[in-house]
Amino acid sequence: MIITTLVSRSYEWCVTNREYDNELELLFDVIRHMPDTIEIHPVHGGVQWFIWNETTAGENFAEKWNRRPARAEAFYAWHERFCSDLAQLEAVSGLDRLGEVLKGLFGSRPATAAIDSLTERVSAERRTGNLRVAPAVGLSVGAIPSSTTVRANTFYGSNR
Repeated sequence: MIITTLVSRSYEWCVTNREYDNELELLFDVIRHMPDTIEIHPVHGGVQWFIWNETTAGENFAEKWNRRPARAEAFYAWHERFCSDLAQLEAVSGLDRLGEVLKGLFGSRPATAAIDSLTERVSAERRTGNLRVAPAVGLSVGAIPSSTTVRANTFYGSNR
């Protein structure tokens, strides 16, 4: 419940206060701003955390954090690692490099499955003539003004 609540509040803040060029940019920003939606109050030389349940008045999802601060520390450590992983993905350029980063983050099997799926979808769209390239957009499926169809290619010297 904590993650879901923080993501939904962060999403609401992000789409209300900023504009995004694409969904991935929005997703990364939502994740980065999750902790900003936690209320923190100083109490007796320490802090207390509050993540209010919007459907049940007075229910604090972070009440266990206040009894066992190690839980809050675990959340913040998880969030820091997650943001670091996202930064790695955000910095990637090229499908081959993306595959390597995904392998490091998720393991070989899921990374290979994700890259294979993406490659097959792009290849299928190319074969059917639906793969296009447009200035400032890159590859796309379907007609975009001023886009050009990507020609079929066998990648071994013949276009037949």
